[in-house]
Amino acid sequence: MRTATCIALLCAPLVALPQFLDPGFGENGVVHLDVDGSFEQFFEVVAQADGGIVAVGHANVDSDLKGLIARYTSQGELDTEFMGTGYHVFDVGGADTELTGVALFPDGRIVCSGSVGSGSLRRPAAFLFSPNGQPAPDFGSAGASVFPGTTSGFGEDVAVTVDGKVVVVGGLGGNIFAARYWDTGLLDETFNGDGWMDLDLGGSERAYSVGAQGDAMVVACYGDPAGGPVGTVWAKRITEDGEWDATFGDEGSVMHGVTQGGKAFDVFTRGDGAILLSGLATTMGMYSEAVNFMLDADGHGDGAIVTETAPDEEGRPTKAYAGWLMNDGRAIVAATEGEDVLLIGLSASGALDPGFGDQGLMRAPGLALEDGSNEDAAGLWVEPNGRALYCGRSQDGGDAFIAAFMTGATGLAEGAVDHLKLHPNPATDQLVLPWSEAGAWRVHDALGRAVLQGVQPGSGPLILSVAELPPGTYRFVQHGASRSAGASFVVQR
Repeated sequence: MRTATCIALLCAPLVALPQFLDPGFGENGVVHLDVDGSFEQFFEVVAQADGGIVAVGHANVDSDLKGLIARYTSQGELDTEFMGTGYHVFDVGGADTELTGVALFPDGRIVCSGSVGSGSLRRPAAFLFSPNGQPAPDFGSAGASVFPGTTSGFGEDVAVTVDGKVVVVGGLGGNIFAARYWDTGLLDETFNGDGWMDLDLGGSERAYSVGAQGDAMVVACYGDPAGGPVGTVWAKRITEDGEWDATFGDEGSVMHGVTQGGKAFDVFTRGDGAILLSGLATTMGMYSEAVNFMLDADGHGDGAIVTETAPDEEGRPTKAYAGWLMNDGRAIVAATEGEDVLLIGLSASGALDPGFGDQGLMRAPGLALEDGSNEDAAGLWVEPNGRALYCGRSQDGGDAFIAAFMTGATGLAEGAVDHLKLHPNPATDQLVLPWSEAGAWRVHDALGRAVLQGVQPGSGPLILSVAELPPGTYRFVQHGASRSAGASFVVQR
């Protein structure tokens, strides 16, 4: 999710429909952070299990770029239990440092993607923090694992696999880049032989976001294939072994057939494998339209959905930065139209959802998003109660922000869908899943570690022996051909 982040500023009073912004969050539904009076940017935001809100990005401090991570309470107050101030500004070895993506381990640890470097040489990096913001001492070097080598690159987004590994995507030497790490910060050499991979389509390519899909990873990206079909590559899939999946989409790619450019900034993968891609297409000169793809687990669908977000009566360009796919097929998309920040509600068909906001739109007209040189400039997270957290950097003042929209949406999902029935629950010696789809399965403990795993050869009952597991709470996840599903269970004696 992925693929960025945090704190917002309003120099003028926010003029927005009051029923859209949460009046109990910050000031009139918005929080803002100013570290030193220069500029700050949040790229991604997530909500923790206890309701805490974590956002990551960067801050310009005395002309040096610093990594920025902050945590707020669910009411929009800086949480002083987080590094004593509610936020943490840091660098790696005195070099420019930024955080661009964030994800959570089941035990609450915070993992981030980003880059570290000086001048024209930047390198992708992964970062790990405790739930309270302390850099993890046993991850890389003091919580940071910087990709080796002298080729310039950057990390754009991060995801955690079902077995607790860390995947970072971005760009390296102008190519799409992906690396997989153990939770110690070491590259996982079972992934493509040395822990990383890239893809050269013949031009300048970049991955902006990554989403877990069982043991595979779906990557939202940009790339114009040399000598290939007219249009841009919007998504690829990486297998568990670190290979580009030729069965995904159309011969391995999801393409958007635009002639003047198009970019996918975000991918959301639902628990059953369904995919939402969000981005933009340039149609005339610098004019752009928000574009979304709603696809099945293998990257197939009805094609690009161009969303007239206003409708565009004034011809203002629109961009879709991030999306969230609900269980019933509807979607919420974080976007901009001109200087307005807005959420787009889409029906399962891709049309504007008339039951969402004002004819499918929720606006914050007084909150203008500044993207500058950062194309993937805003992040979205939708809480279980339907409240949507939209983050970025404001144009006026250059502060980072989070705006909380009350969407009223239900049926939200992130990760495996909880619709499996396990019994007995609690269990003592064995656990039965009455109907199980053929596919791989795993059992994870409360720290996200895989403690049991196997393959179900055919549909029918699955009997698991849990006699050797210590008492506690566990998570069963199965990845079949048509869906991913899961359920929690308790072992007690």
